[in-house]
Amino acid sequence: MWMLVNPIELMIALGLAATLWAGFGLSTRRIPRSVWATLAVLALLDLSGRNLGEVARLWLPLMPPLLIASGLGLTRSGGGPWTLAATVSWMGLQTLILQAIIQVVYPV
Repeated sequence: MWMLVNPIELMIALGLAATLWAGFGLSTRRIPRSVWATLAVLALLDLSGRNLGEVARLWLPLMPPLLIASGLGLTRSGGGPWTLAATVSWMGLQTLILQAIIQVVYPV
């Protein structure tokens, strides 16, 4: 079950907009090897059988290379400032929604 949940949790942690652009960027040939190495490590972590909290803690240092792929995807799309503004707005909205959910589930 964790093999299905971990990638979804990673996509939410990275940001849905960044995940979308990373997927678009992975289809280019200019992706650095560090991105492919990061994806391989994440797949091995997922297959290792670690619990959800363990994998989530381990992938945090591995997120920046995935954002490199997001940047390449955004550049490849040819989108200008409006695309970037929409992406930032979408990430901000997702952050606010996640914070609201956390406040409801875990009141301080």
